[in-house]
Amino acid sequence: MKASTGKVHKNHHGFIENDLEAAKVLAAKSKKNLLVDYGAPWCPACVRLETEVFGTKAFKSVTKDFVLVALNADMTVNKSFGKQYNIKAIPTVLILKPDGTELYRALDFAPADVYAQRIKDAKKNLQSAADLEKLAQAGDQKAIETLAENAYNALDMESSVKWYRQIDSQSDRFASAETSMAAKKARADKKTDEYFAILKKWADLKPQSFTGVTATNEWAEFLQNEKKELPADLKERLKANCEFLQNLTKSKADTVKWVAAWDVSPMAPVERAEALSMWKTSAEALGQKEEVVKIQKELQEEVRSLKLSEKRPGEVMATLYYFRQAGLPEIEESWLLKLEKADPNSYVPHMKLANYYVRNKAYEKALPQAKLAVELGEDLRLHNLQTLAEIQKELKQKDEAKKTIEIALAHPEVKEERFKEVLKSLEQLKKDL
Repeated sequence: MKASTGKVHKNHHGFIENDLEAAKVLAAKSKKNLLVDYGAPWCPACVRLETEVFGTKAFKSVTKDFVLVALNADMTVNKSFGKQYNIKAIPTVLILKPDGTELYRALDFAPADVYAQRIKDAKKNLQSAADLEKLAQAGDQKAIETLAENAYNALDMESSVKWYRQIDSQSDRFASAETSMAAKKARADKKTDEYFAILKKWADLKPQSFTGVTATNEWAEFLQNEKKELPADLKERLKANCEFLQNLTKSKADTVKWVAAWDVSPMAPVERAEALSMWKTSAEALGQKEEVVKIQKELQEEVRSLKLSEKRPGEVMATLYYFRQAGLPEIEESWLLKLEKADPNSYVPHMKLANYYVRNKAYEKALPQAKLAVELGEDLRLHNLQTLAEIQKELKQKDEAKKTIEIALAHPEVKEERFKEVLKSLEQLKKDL
């Protein structure tokens, strides 16, 4: 990417949009570091940062000495940035020197005050990975912990686990990294002993914590998917979790506090919905059918009580999953229609509505939404063309589907590695027609 000529474009929060080289030039001239937001408009957590964090006084105050940059992860011009910094999930926010050296990395959304405090704390000791590794090799515990967190935020679970093990950490992020790595290995080599041992370890180390309950449920779900009997020890753990979660969820305040103690990702405003879902999973594993029905009713009441707003679209998008969990597709649809009305010129609500209708096999309703998503969304045009062709096929619109596929196959980006699966799907769809 070459340095731009002319005036750079800034969004309403003061971020230079999609022009990293111009931002680097400005950073070098002003002797400031860069803060780069790498996200996309369809990503709930990315939208939450945009609408709930970046415009706040707390965030503006702590970032006033940065050159702010916003890069759309779906634009081809920004793909090299994601590859260079090994970004595997969004939103990722990086602090960089003007020459591009990484000094800090954050993953996911957090409330404005929490996010601002994280950046404030990070600014006190900004160091490159090379400098941190030198300190770590000398036994610096804080440097090791920072390297572990940075690796986790890059979804490099192997490195994260390596560093966390050096300081004998018991953090939730270490648990998440270790179980994720073990699960991946178990699926690859079909050997589960190590995976189950790690799940048991975290269930024992952090009983009745978010991490401990999750580990127990994950253990049970894996065995159920393999159609294997649950051991007596696991059943006892599940029963204990059910009793604990039943008592916990009687108080919304206590549930919020319990979820907030989990240091991986904030879950407001769905803390109680998540805890109820966890309780339901434990009860299902035990075959407690009457209990499951009761929990489902509580979950429905909880999601109906949520105070959502089109002014916080990211929060709405993040909550849609819980409407599905509660078996309330009509509420999911109503909120998607509200988002469409609030922002009709964005491809995002149309894309999400099309996908919603496809999931529910309402292809006639999906068709116009898919067409609008293609028309309005250049960033994800190939994905949306694929969805449109699949809908046309279901509606027996064979000629229209063929035409859509040809448009997609003629797209200049279709042969790029990132669209490998889309290309494969389009070619198979063409054969099926």
